[in-house]
Amino acid sequence: MGLALRQEIYNPIRNAVSKYQHLFVATDGELNLLPLQILPLEETGKQLLMDKYTISYLSVGRDILRQQVDIQRSASEPLVIADPDFNLGMEGEQLQPSQEHSGGLSEVATPVANLLSNLSNEHFQRVEKTRILGEGVASRLGVKSYLQAEALESHLTSKEKQCPHIMLIATHGFAQANKSEIELLQKLLDCSVEEEEKVLHEDKVLLNWDFLALMEKQVIRLTENKHLEAADKLRRATVKVTKLLQEASLNLHQDRLSARVENPMLRSGLALAGANTWRTGNTLPAEAGKGILFAQDIINLDLWVNEITVLVACRSGMGDIRVGEGVFGLRRAFAVAGSKTLIMSLWDVPEKVSVLLMQQFFDALQSGRGRAEALQAAQNYVRSISVRELQQFPLGLEILQELLAAAKKDISQVDEENRPLKHPFFWGAWICQGVTTPLSGLG
Repeated sequence: MGLALRQEIYNPIRNAVSKYQHLFVATDGELNLLPLQILPLEETGKQLLMDKYTISYLSVGRDILRQQVDIQRSASEPLVIADPDFNLGMEGEQLQPSQEHSGGLSEVATPVANLLSNLSNEHFQRVEKTRILGEGVASRLGVKSYLQAEALESHLTSKEKQCPHIMLIATHGFAQANKSEIELLQKLLDCSVEEEEKVLHEDKVLLNWDFLALMEKQVIRLTENKHLEAADKLRRATVKVTKLLQEASLNLHQDRLSARVENPMLRSGLALAGANTWRTGNTLPAEAGKGILFAQDIINLDLWVNEITVLVACRSGMGDIRVGEGVFGLRRAFAVAGSKTLIMSLWDVPEKVSVLLMQQFFDALQSGRGRAEALQAAQNYVRSISVRELQQFPLGLEILQELLAAAKKDISQVDEENRPLKHPFFWGAWICQGVTTPLSGLG
């Protein structure tokens, strides 16, 4: 697959870019989700594009003009947020949805529901290792790190706050696209009677009275076109959907992140302190906001003197893809808000390895390397680190123990010079978007 992509993407421009060392890329469509630097440079696959080039990204091509804007005002001190307490203010049974929230699956037009996303029902789990990263980076920068109950949305959204020079947010990110009602109808037509309830449960965020009306229209249409078997099947499914909706109207256990919205900037964001508390309808202190920082919230921030934002958050670079417009989500939000550089990931990345990579990234930045160059140096470090080197420090030992447990091996069975993190899965998701020059005022 990698070779085929290389042939389609890189080969046509190989001669044109061969004399350059740094490539700025504004991809389009699904290519926005591909870190080009991990494509093989030659047929053996031993060398990658990143072994020849430093590759960085633009949200869209015209964003390069934004780099010429010179804002003449000062920024505030760096902001470091990590390891949020997602259950802020909750205890015991409160970890389940609040009894006081009056919504049901059919309640999709309330003011609260208009701010929601169609995430899964799983609550955000603590990302404890990000504490190490947050404390380490804050120490380098000479500032306080905001952890657990202090990892609040208000540090970013309060009107009293100035734009931070450097920002690191280490938490869970999310990016979900709306599912299609037509796709759900097709699933119902394709599945067996026994599978219907499972299908409806998996896509329950789509279930509302409008969807039921759509089902009934399709039953009529199928009948008129003589697809009687399909019409009967869908008609039977409407009975189950009606029952689910009636039950939902009485169900007080509604997850605030379970409704459907059209705005892609309200379907991606960052989970901060109190995220689980808010999503289950429980009460948060005013300074915690809603515990969720949506991409739409970020667009409304003033980040024009922010030099760099680092998102140590899974899938922070993902979102809705629009041809000619890039990715609508956190990636676009920070660019529109004015942040000069955004460091982010394109897929779920291993927590401990990501902490190691980011430690190396900030070390490289502090040594005077350019932003994209520093990220690439950190990736190469993780890519080439050996078993023997991982054994030399606590975090490395933890990473190694996880790898050995997954492989069901003992350390005695592994060559000390083996590079266990060489696969791009561990480090290839990270990309640099925006300005790539060295960062001044770091530590």
